[in-house]
Amino acid sequence: MRDGTTLKEICNKPPGSWGQPIDDVLHRAKLSDCLGVRLKRAEIDRVLDLLEHLETLDSARVTQLFELIA
Repeated sequence: MRDGTTLKEICNKPPGSWGQPIDDVLHRAKLSDCLGVRLKRAEIDRVLDLLEHLETLDSARVTQLFELIA
C-alpha cells in the first residue's frame, strides 16, 4: 500500500469453486449484483425467481427468462 502497509490473504478455494459449496444467500447476492449491471430491480427479482424454478419451467417461462437476460 502507499503507506507501506502490507496485506496478505490466502484463498485456496473461493466459494462456488469445484468442491467448495456456495451459500445460497451469497450466491443470490452475487447473481443480483451481476444482473444489476443491465437490469432493473424488478427484472432481477424475476430472473432469480425463474432460475430458482428452472427445472420446472414451461416453454413460455423459459422464453420469458431468455428475453429478460438477452
